[in-house]
Order: sequence, then structure tokens, then C-alpha cells
Amino acid sequence: MSEASLASDLQSLGMMATGFAKHFGDANVAAVSQRVQHGDLSDVMRVYAREMQQPIRSALFGDLVEVMLIQVQKVKVDVGQTMAAPDKLLKANELNFLLLSTVPATLTIYTAAKWLSTRLSWWISSGSREMAASMQVIVRDIDRLLNAGAGAAKAAAGNAPTGARDGRLSAVAQGRLVCLTHYLRYHAL
Repeated sequence: MSEASLASDLQSLGMMATGFAKHFGDANVAAVSQRVQHGDLSDVMRVYAREMQQPIRSALFGDLVEVMLIQVQKVKVDVGQTMAAPDKLLKANELNFLLLSTVPATLTIYTAAKWLSTRLSWWISSGSREMAASMQVIVRDIDRLLNAGAGAAKAAAGNAPTGARDGRLSAVAQGRLVCLTHYLRYHAL
């Protein structure tokens, strides 16, 4: 029900009640109209109570039908006002509902991003772990070659051949040292 329709129903109720009050010349029409705007139909209800004493006679010759039609209009206005209240409340909280509807989507996106970040960091760190292990192997091999050259110089003094003469590495060991140094440099870059 639109607000314009509700306002016209309320205006119609006011006109019906004031028109009915004019039948009884002692009623103040402005006061009756004011009370109807606030939902008070006590003037009409007094007549209704009196007319219900003899309902058949009042329905045929009295004001019972008119009073009942005013009550029906009052019920229609009350139902319209009752139905308008939740609509106003929903419109007032529309922003809250929109924000509330974004919470599950935000949580889903956050969870997916966190999961993806964890997976990618594992993959990247796994590559880093492999590279670090490879570099450790290369450094260990370089250390063995250099220590073998130093050990060879000491052994040359004692006349024990170990593949090195006078503290120098053999050509094969030197080539291997160059290759390992190149691999180490490659991994470092």
C-alpha cells in the first residue's frame, strides 16, 4: 500500500467520522476530526454501543450500518498503517542489510586469498629449500676440493701421492672447481 493511498484512506475516515458527528449537533466537528487523526473513534463507538441495544431495528431504521462502515474504514486504515511500519523499517535499514550481505562474500574472499597465499608461499619456499640444498652441496664439494689440495701439499712433503703436486690441484680438480664455482654463482644470482 502506498503512502498516498494510506493518506487518502485516513482522510476518508476523517470525513466519514466528522460527517457522522454532524448528525449529532452537540459534537464539536474539529475536535472529532482531531481525535480521528490520532486513531480515537470514541464518539462513533458511543453511538455504536447504543445502536447495538436493538440491532435489527437500528440496522433498518438507525445508524448501525453507517457506524459499521466507519469501523470497517478504521480497520482498513489500521491495517494499512501496520503494513507501512515494516516497510519504513526495512527502508531505513536497507544499508545495514546491504552491508550484512557483503560479510559472507568478504570472508570467502579473505579465506581463499589466505589459502592461495599459503599454497604459493609453500611452493616458493619449496623452491628456495631446493636451491639452498643445492648450494650446500656445491659449497661442500668446493670445500672438499680445496681441502684435498691443502692435504696434498702436506702429503707431498711426506712423499704420498694424492692427485696433487706441490700443493696444486690437478687439471681435472681445477676444472671441477671452476664448474662448481660457476654453479654456485648461478644459484646465487
